[in-house]
Amino acid sequence: RVYLKVEGNKVIGLLRVGRKKLFIRDEAGGVKEIEPVCVLDFYVYQSCQRSGFGKQLFEFMLEDQRTEPHYLAYDKPTEKFLSFLNKHYGLKTFVPQVNNFVIFTNYFWNDPTY
Repeated sequence: RVYLKVEGNKVIGLLRVGRKKLFIRDEAGGVKEIEPVCVLDFYVYQSCQRSGFGKQLFEFMLEDQRTEPHYLAYDKPTEKFLSFLNKHYGLKTFVPQVNNFVIFTNYFWNDPTY
């Protein structure tokens, strides 16, 4: 699914998500198979960054997907995107994965096997 932020006839933001099966390591070192909604691409045109458009786009996607930011997996997020997630949603702690996805530790908090 692709979400676009448009002003006039210009696309100023893009957010692409989809479900993927992932094998990931949790903080305890255990391997789990999960199938979360994954943020595959997220971009706001540079001159429009820090104007709230990215937050609007991200919030719309969360509402449409009926999920919360800590239940998503993020494909190769940039430092800017990680800062965005920390600033707006308090997400900062994650276990590095060999598949380059970021799954924040909050993902496992409601998992009884964790």
